Amino acid sequence: MENLASQLSLLRRAPEREFPLTAEECRQICDVVESEFDNARRCMDRVKPILAEHRMELRSGAFSESVGKNIEQSVIGTCPQFVLPESGLHRRGERWELKVCKDNGLIINQCSPPEGEHYLVVNYSGEFKPTRVWVLWHSADDLFTERRSNSNMRTLVMALAEQNIQRLAWT
Repeated sequence: MENLASQLSLLRRAPEREFPLTAEECRQICDVVESEFDNARRCMDRVKPILAEHRMELRSGAFSESVGKNIEQSVIGTCPQFVLPESGLHRRGERWELKVCKDNGLIINQCSPPEGEHYLVVNYSGEFKPTRVWVLWHSADDLFTERRSNSNMRTLVMALAEQNIQRLAWT
């Protein structure tokens, strides 16, 4: 019986989306992402020569954090359903996280296990161009790789999360 229960737990039901993103919200979010990445690329074009002169490079984590904050603020200013109370990004009373990740997928800090919040994810290429914009609805601990003692990061297992993903822009 225990084996059957564990097999059934792998068959995840598509989550209910009480308040799915509207077509207008999807468009607004994608426009914001494109605009903020254009701004970031223009900035990078000016900064790269200075960094190179000092034999330095910009780390993707610093870029992701900076552009992520700008995207979050622009989403709040553009999409009236999104607000930023003291406890983080919210839409219709539900908690959201914005993550900007290089290449593809979603990486989270394992110190904060997912607890049903929704992730707005932006993936970008090495040329600082957005390649994917998507939502992970109803995040759950079992959608991510196992916790490891030698790392503080966990990666979303796309095959397990497919039913929870809404693609806004995907190249």
